[in-house]
Amino acid sequence: MSQEDLLARVGQSKEDTEFYTPMPDGYRKGHHKYVIVVGTVMSGLGKGIFSSSLAKLLQDKGLIVAPIKMEGYYNIDSGTLNPYRHGEVFVLDDGMETDMDLGTYERLLDQDLSQANFTTNGQIHAAVLKKEREGGYLGRDVQFNPHVTGEVKLRLRELAVKSNADWATTKTPPISKPVASSLLKKAKGPSSSSRSLTCSSPARSASRNPRPRSSASSRSCRWASSRI
Repeated sequence: MSQEDLLARVGQSKEDTEFYTPMPDGYRKGHHKYVIVVGTVMSGLGKGIFSSSLAKLLQDKGLIVAPIKMEGYYNIDSGTLNPYRHGEVFVLDDGMETDMDLGTYERLLDQDLSQANFTTNGQIHAAVLKKEREGGYLGRDVQFNPHVTGEVKLRLRELAVKSNADWATTKTPPISKPVASSLLKKAKGPSSSSRSLTCSSPARSASRNPRPRSSASSRSCRWASSRI
C-alpha cells in the first residue's frame, strides 16, 4: 500500500478505529484553508488584532473568512474569568460568553459570531468525555491523540462547513504556562541564566485631559539577570 493510499484510508476512518479523524457532513477536503496564529502565553501582544487584520485582508480579496479563537484554559467559557487578568467578557448573540477578541473579530469583519467561533480546552475535553460516557468510541482507549486532537479538528471543520468558508483564521495559545515553565527549565538546565527587560513610564497625572502618547525617550529601561 502506498503512502497516499494509507493516508486516504486513515482520513476516512471512523470513531471505531484507533485513527480518529472525524469529517462532518458537507466538508470538502482540500477546499478550506487554515491560518493559525500563535504566540507566547502572554496576553496583550496583539495576536487578536493581527488575526482580525489578516482575516480582513483576505475578506477584501473576496474570500469567505471564518474566525475562531481556541483558548488553552479549562474553563468552559470566559464568564468566570478574572476581568483584571482577561478583560471584560464579550457576550455573543447566542449567549456564549467570550473574551474581547471576539468583539474585535466582529467589528473588523462585520460578522455576527456564535459559539462555533469560540472554544476552550474545557469544551474540547468535556465533549470527549461525554462521547466516552455515551459509548461513542466503542470501547477504545480514549487518548489525547487521536481523540482529543480529533475533536479539535472536528470543531474547525464544522465551522468551515457552517460558514462555507474559504479560509479560517485561528488564534490559539501554544501551551499552558506551567508546561512552558517546565520545558524552559528542562531546556536551559538548572544553572542557566536569562535576562529580562524592565521598563517604567512616568506616572499619569490626575488631570482629566488624556495623557499624550509617551515617546521611547520618556521611558527608562534596565536589564536584569536571573538564574533559571
